[in-house]
Amino acid sequence: MIRRIPKLVDEVEPARVWRLRLADGTVREPLNHLHVRALVETGIATADSELAAAGTDTWQRLGDHP
Repeated sequence: MIRRIPKLVDEVEPARVWRLRLADGTVREPLNHLHVRALVETGIATADSELAAAGTDTWQRLGDHP
């Protein structure tokens, strides 16, 4: 029996890094999508929290983000 080495596929899109501004004004960074999801699931972040890509000052309400 011949074992084949699995092929690793590069992700097409680089990982995104986010900044999250909570309702009390604190900013958490750097975050990936899993961190943001965990903060929402635990109730720390709400739909009124704001999200921006790292390195930018363009904030968008988390509830309005796609």
